[in-house]
Amino acid sequence: MNVLVKGKNVKVTPAMRTYAEQKVGHLAHYFDRVLDASVSMSIERNWQIVDASITVPGETFSAADRSQDMYASVDGVVDKLTAQITKFKERRTKRGHQSIRDGEAPAAEDEEPLVPQVGRITRRKHFGVRPMAPEDAAQEMKDLGHDFFIFVNAENEQFAVLYRRRDGSLGLIDPYLE
Repeated sequence: MNVLVKGKNVKVTPAMRTYAEQKVGHLAHYFDRVLDASVSMSIERNWQIVDASITVPGETFSAADRSQDMYASVDGVVDKLTAQITKFKERRTKRGHQSIRDGEAPAAEDEEPLVPQVGRITRRKHFGVRPMAPEDAAQEMKDLGHDFFIFVNAENEQFAVLYRRRDGSLGLIDPYLE
């Protein structure tokens, strides 16, 4: 498998290229045929950012990671891609071999079914937000590898939520007070 390695704002050394090719190249053993594999390395501020994607027939896997070290970023991207590929293959295997929908086993008659407590907050996070354009929020969400991102929309100075839709496109929620 050929891995295209390119750099943006960084000169890709032969050692970096070889390292990325070897690490991403190992992911090929999960599939019979890999159509495309690419790695993009960049530096923004003090972050060493690596974006990688692998295309196989019918599916594309992509991930991004950033750290203070380019090699650590490559390792992080490979870990994320491995998790995505493993999850994809497990889901595909379950769909083909299980008759129970979504892989849920029915509760035994003598067991009490586990019911989550509706409305109970189990975790609370605090984080700072700053005004940014929705396009910048989309890039930040991609860099973090999240499926949603909360930010202050610079256009109207209101909170907004950017989220990844099931089809892979992005949606934007702009709430307002009634």
